[in-house]
Amino acid sequence: VGVILHGGQENERSFVAEVASVDRASDLAVLRVKEAKLDDLPAPLKVGEAKGLALTQKVYVFGFPLGTRLGKDITVSASSVSSLRNDAQG
Repeated sequence: VGVILHGGQENERSFVAEVASVDRASDLAVLRVKEAKLDDLPAPLKVGEAKGLALTQKVYVFGFPLGTRLGKDITVSASSVSSLRNDAQG
């Protein structure tokens, strides 16, 4: 798996990564970047449970424009929580 940081910019860098873990139910994968110095990489994102979210809290949205066919143009956008839903579990 290839990882590109700052795609299309002057400081673009690419790294080789491996899939460390997959949660298919959540459509989530964790990648481990190989052969990179810690200083070369951004700080890891904190991943938490939805029940701990608060209105206006900053979140990151990862978009895959090709759906099930993962393409090279994955986008990452900063956003915020705009509403919360309380699912009653019975």
